[in-house]
Amino acid sequence: MDQQLLLERSDLLQLSPISHRDTLQLLAPSQKSNRQKIVVGDDTGTIYCYDFKKGEPICVFETKAFETEPVTCITIGGDNPLKRDKIFASAGQQIVGISKKGKNFFTMSSSLTEAIQTIHTEDTWIWTSCEYICNVY
Repeated sequence: MDQQLLLERSDLLQLSPISHRDTLQLLAPSQKSNRQKIVVGDDTGTIYCYDFKKGEPICVFETKAFETEPVTCITIGGDNPLKRDKIFASAGQQIVGISKKGKNFFTMSSSLTEAIQTIHTEDTWIWTSCEYICNVY
């Protein structure tokens, strides 16, 4: 018996251009709603958070994190590994921290000479990597 799987394309939302890897992350579901949210950063330097209810996107927040640079990386972190609800984003040589409600709680400008491509957080540590440089803050 030969089974075939029929797949269809479905557009959920449309954003500004995104030209960097690792700019989409899933937030852990909260105890209240038990639904996951997605966080995405685009080339305009804006970070969006969306929740989906019955297949329809609901914008939780939209924040202009960077004025002139595109978002190059987004990661999820926090003090407690079981409750990772803080969003960290990088653009150029800057890193910002945003709460799950869209409030900016952390800003850091590094002294790096090249743009940050990847960030990782663990407890209060932030690892950054560029094309040739790796740092820990």
